[in-house]
Amino acid sequence: MNKLVLNKENVEKIQAGRSLRDFAADLGLDASTMSRVLNGLAEPGPRVITAFIVTYPYKFEHFFVVSDAA
Repeated sequence: MNKLVLNKENVEKIQAGRSLRDFAADLGLDASTMSRVLNGLAEPGPRVITAFIVTYPYKFEHFFVVSDAA
């Protein structure tokens, strides 16, 4: 089954050494939510997707990819 996940390489470049808590705060998200999404334990929902698109000047495809993980 296909699953929407973060493009970790691009997200790590944007995080740029900041703590997870600071990165999540910049996005207006809880650190626990960000951790679950980054670690693939939760799919990014509308709130996470919107936070990335509104906060950073990149297209959807820069942050998110569809994985064919089971």
